[in-house]
Amino acid sequence: MNQFNYDHLGYGVTDFDKRCEYLGFLYENKEQYVAAFPALTELKSFIEYYDVGLPMAYMISSGMVTPNLQSKKYIDETWEALMEKDELLGDNCYDEDPDTVLGTVIGNWAKTRP
Repeated sequence: MNQFNYDHLGYGVTDFDKRCEYLGFLYENKEQYVAAFPALTELKSFIEYYDVGLPMAYMISSGMVTPNLQSKKYIDETWEALMEKDELLGDNCYDEDPDTVLGTVIGNWAKTRP
């Protein structure tokens, strides 16, 4: 994956490569997730608002571009916003399948809605 080691910066539990993988998967499959959760308007708003971090994560996880500190900032901001909305899971995504993690996170968003 990428050649950067950001462990010393102390960001969350999920490492940078996994963050890119999960966010990139969400970007690549955004239409399916929006269709699967049509009442969850926050998801569509999230995807529209993070229009830099999501495609950047996809490009990094696909090996199209090399990350730098600026791209890390965008991806971490996007990841933190995604995890902030999930009060049940928090930032505890390890080496799970992206569809499983995102389904859990987005499903938890729906469960915690007022």
